[in-house]
Amino acid sequence: LKKGHYALTQPTIRPLFSTRQFQEALLKWTGNSLSYVDYIKETWGTSILGGGSFNKALHDGVYVGTIATEVEDTTEATEETETAVSNAVSALAKSVKSTEGLELTLYTKTGMGDGQQANNPWLQEFPDPITRTSWDNYLTVSKADAEALGLSNRHVATGALNGSYANVTVNGVTIKVPVLIQPGQAKGSVGLSFGYGRTAGLKEEMMTGVNAYALYTNFNNVQNV
Repeated sequence: LKKGHYALTQPTIRPLFSTRQFQEALLKWTGNSLSYVDYIKETWGTSILGGGSFNKALHDGVYVGTIATEVEDTTEATEETETAVSNAVSALAKSVKSTEGLELTLYTKTGMGDGQQANNPWLQEFPDPITRTSWDNYLTVSKADAEALGLSNRHVATGALNGSYANVTVNGVTIKVPVLIQPGQAKGSVGLSFGYGRTAGLKEEMMTGVNAYALYTNFNNVQNV
């Protein structure tokens, strides 16, 4: 864009699986109760539009404004933001308790979601955008943790990826799940997706994976077949 030209871009999709975007998380962590869209509107209204219409700027796509000739002293605002961020980081650090073992993250896959549509072979076949696997869930582990625990992956003659199984125990509940060594994963963390291990109302060939909901104490089954 040229100097003095400002542009707005609308989100391309709605949030997936009740997630929130990075900027929204930053606002929450710094104690700002505004949604990100309201934050943008407020910022544009006070700093860019100068009383102009936000909806018109959004409609036109590009807003041509005047260049400010005076430098505004933002030291105080910057210090307030730094303090808010520092307090948020300190609060997060205090909330993390020292524990033994690994940190387990339970998540929903982009295609399968919570498993309500597990009878759809297209969703079963849809490869995970990170691990590039399909038709199953698995425990993702870092290379360092895999080596320390004696876990491995190997390719067989058909090109398939085979490997170790791991027993995952949370609050006295144990499930056995295949292991996938994920490059770039943080040491000390493991991941397991929801959406698999269902049997009620499914065709036999769609009964894949293990039920990660068994490890989730606040699970409320949304599909009773």
